[in-house]
Amino acid sequence: MNMNIARTISTRRRITVFVLVLVVAFVAAAAQSAPQTAAKKALTVDDYAKWRSIASQSISGDGKWVAYVLQLTNAIPAESKPILHLLNLETNVEVTVADASDAVFSADSKWIAYQVDPGAAQRARAARGGSGAAPATEPGTPPTTPPSQPGVTPATPAQTGQEGRGGAAQPIPPRRVELRNLETGAVRSWQDIGLIMFSPASTHLVLRRRGAETGEAPGPRGGGAPTATGTRAASPAAGPRGLDVILLDLTTGRHQLLGSVADIAFNRTGELLAYIVDAAVKDGNGVFIFDTRNGRITPLDNDAKNYSRLAWSESGKAVAVLKGIEVEKMREKDNVLLAFQDVMAALKDGGAAPVPVVFEPAKADNFPKGRVVSDRAALGWSEDDKRVFFGIKEQVTAPDTTRKTTDEAADVDVWNTGDERIQSAQMVRAEQERNRTFRQAFDVSAKRFVKLADETMRELDVAPDGKRAVGRDIRGYIHDDKLPAADIYRVNTSTGERTLIAKGQLTGGRYTFGITPQGTHFLYWKDGKFQAYDFEAGTTKTLGGTGTTYGCFRSTDSLPRTSRTAPEQRTRSASASSAPRRRIRPSRVGSAPAGPSIFPNRSPCLPTASGRRNRDTMS
Repeated sequence: MNMNIARTISTRRRITVFVLVLVVAFVAAAAQSAPQTAAKKALTVDDYAKWRSIASQSISGDGKWVAYVLQLTNAIPAESKPILHLLNLETNVEVTVADASDAVFSADSKWIAYQVDPGAAQRARAARGGSGAAPATEPGTPPTTPPSQPGVTPATPAQTGQEGRGGAAQPIPPRRVELRNLETGAVRSWQDIGLIMFSPASTHLVLRRRGAETGEAPGPRGGGAPTATGTRAASPAAGPRGLDVILLDLTTGRHQLLGSVADIAFNRTGELLAYIVDAAVKDGNGVFIFDTRNGRITPLDNDAKNYSRLAWSESGKAVAVLKGIEVEKMREKDNVLLAFQDVMAALKDGGAAPVPVVFEPAKADNFPKGRVVSDRAALGWSEDDKRVFFGIKEQVTAPDTTRKTTDEAADVDVWNTGDERIQSAQMVRAEQERNRTFRQAFDVSAKRFVKLADETMRELDVAPDGKRAVGRDIRGYIHDDKLPAADIYRVNTSTGERTLIAKGQLTGGRYTFGITPQGTHFLYWKDGKFQAYDFEAGTTKTLGGTGTTYGCFRSTDSLPRTSRTAPEQRTRSASASSAPRRRIRPSRVGSAPAGPSIFPNRSPCLPTASGRRNRDTMS
C-alpha cells in the first residue's frame, strides 16, 4: 500500500513538472510573438494622415548639393507642412528649413533661393471660415528679424488659427523668400515675393512682389523668362499688371527697386534684362533694358499704352513686344507688334537709339479683316532672328456684364444636331474656343505679314529653327466614337505655302511625334511603322529593320500588339526577352492598331547639338 502511495506521489510530481514546462514554453512563445503582432498592426485613418512623400527634388549644377521637400501626402497643400532638406553630398551635412518649398539653385551652384510660408495653414483656414485674421505686417515690409544664422529658421507665431485673448484673431505670419549662400550659410530674406529668378550668369537675382491673393508661380529653374511661354491661349489680366521688383546684385550684395514691372526676362547670356512697365497711370509705361555689366537702364519704347508678351530671341540680341490700347465696348485690345532686331548695338557707347520694326495690321494688305494681333498668345522668334511668330484673333463685342434677374437669365442649353461636337464637349471646350488664336508670322527684314493658320488649319507646330511648321486640318475627322485624325501639312513659314504630308493620319501622342529637334523631319506612326517625312526632299521614308537603331528607339521596341494579352502573359514575355520593351496600351476606341506608347507631342530623342524642343505649338 505504501508503494502504491509512493507511485501516486511520483506520478503527480511528473505531471506537475510537465505542466510547469508547458506554461513556461507558452509564456516564452507569447513573449516572442508579441513584437511580431505589434508589427502587423492594422492601419487606421490617423496613420494615413502621417504619411510623407518627397517632392520638388533638384540637384545643383556642380553636383555637390541636393534639395528636396518632405511633406505630408494625404493633406491639402496648405496643410502639408513642407520641410526643405538641403544636403551637402561631400560632407553629408544637412540643413532643414520648416515650411519651405520651391527651391531654386543658381546656375553657378553658389546660391539657393526658396519660399517660406509659416502661415499657409492658418491663411487657408481663414479663407474657408471667413475669419478676420490680419497679416503680421503690412505687405511689402521686410521682416524685422530676418534669419542671420546658417541653418536656423526664426520662430513664428503659433499657427492654430484660433482667436487669441480678448477675441482678436491671431496675426498670420507673412510669406518670405530666403536666399542662402551655399558656401558660407549666410541667409537673407524678403517678404511677399511671388517670383524668384536667377540670371543665367548668376550675377543677379530678380525678386518680384506677390500680386493678388491668387499668387504667382515661381519662376523657371535656373533663370530665363519668368512666365511660361505656353502655347495655349490665355486670358490677359485686367487692369495694370505692374508690381515692384527687387533686383539684387549677387556680387556686391546691393539691390535696386524697379517699379510697376509686368513682364521681365533675361536674355540667353544673362547680360541683359528686359522688362515692361505697366502702371495704373499709363504715361510712364514702356519697354526697358537693364545692362547687368554696367547697371545702365535704356528705354526701348515709351507710350501711354499697354505693353505685353515680351520675348527674347534665341541669340539674345533681338526683342519683340506687343503694344496696344483698349477698344471701347470690344473684348480684344488693338495691338501692334514691335521688333527690335539688334539691341546689343543700340546699347554700345555712341550707338544709335533703338528703332523698332513695327507691324500694324491696319496697314497690311493681306491681314484678315475683323482680326487683331492678340495678346492671348505668346511671341516667338525664328532661330535666324528674321521672323516673329504671333497669334491673331477675331475682334468681338465685349460681353454684357450687367447683372440680370432670374427671369432674364437663360437657363436652357440648346444643342443642334448639325453640331460637330456633342453638347457636353462644347461646354468643356467653350472657354478654350473663346480664347483660341491662330499662329501667324511677320518677316522683320522684309516687313511682310505671312499667313500661316486659319479656320481650315487651326493647329500649327513651328519647328525649332522657325523655318518650317506642321499644320493639322481636322475638318471631317471630328467624331465621338472614333480616334482623332487630321490631314497633316508642311507649311513654309516664309511664304505660307502648304504641302500635304499625310491624309487621314491618326493624331495624338501615340501616332504623331512632332518635328525633330534639328527641324529636318516630321515623325509619325502609320501602317505599323515609324514614318519620317523629310522637309527638304518632300518625301516620306519608312523606318524599320531588325536591330536597326533610330535615335532612342530600336526596331524591337514599341511594337504594336495585334491582340490583347493577359497581364501575366505580358510579364512573362517581357522577362524572357533580352531587349527591353515598352508596355503598350491597346486602343480603347475603334479598331486601329495601337501605336507606340511615348510621351505625347514629343519627338523621339534623336541626336541634336542644341537639344531644344519644338519652339511653338499653337491650337
